[in-house]
Amino acid sequence: MSLKNLSDDNLLEGMKKSYANAVELLDEAHLLFNSKKYSRAYSLCQLSIEEFAKAPLLFGVLMERLEGLEIDYEKYDHDFKNHEKKMEHGIEWEIAMFKKFKHDTGKDFIDKTMEKSEEFLTKIKEFNNLKNESLYVHIKNNSFQTPSEIFDEKKYESIVGIASLRKLMLQVFGKFDDKSLADLKKAINEDDGSK
Repeated sequence: MSLKNLSDDNLLEGMKKSYANAVELLDEAHLLFNSKKYSRAYSLCQLSIEEFAKAPLLFGVLMERLEGLEIDYEKYDHDFKNHEKKMEHGIEWEIAMFKKFKHDTGKDFIDKTMEKSEEFLTKIKEFNNLKNESLYVHIKNNSFQTPSEIFDEKKYESIVGIASLRKLMLQVFGKFDDKSLADLKKAINEDDGSK
């Protein structure tokens, strides 16, 4: 099924459910971490990051639709399912929010955080490979290694902060409701001069 066939209300529901599912994945990662299951905890953090990214992706479809723009549904459908593209969308959304924060506040301390996010954009394949290594036996240095041999508490901590930040930054999508959608439509109509 294509996103093209979904109503605005369906897109809204998809945003909320994607955000809620991402939160559940992150919560379950914490449970695994507390049981010292670091590799699978890492996996779920990475999956939560990808799931969080679906919310702004769907919001992008909704905004383009409300603005009356021509939408490349084929690209959105692909990105909605593609692990690396979801990571890319999530990082780009994060950077945009950091830039807005800096613009609104003039705070330069956010530059270091933005640089880190921009660095992550260049490491998407690496993150995807790490996710796979956290799930499956791999050959490294000419020997088989299990995820539990590769992943430890430190590796988990390297990703849980990113997932937790996404949860905080994207929480608006978990609260989006019919009134939010109506207000958004009204604001767009006011901007273009229609009534």
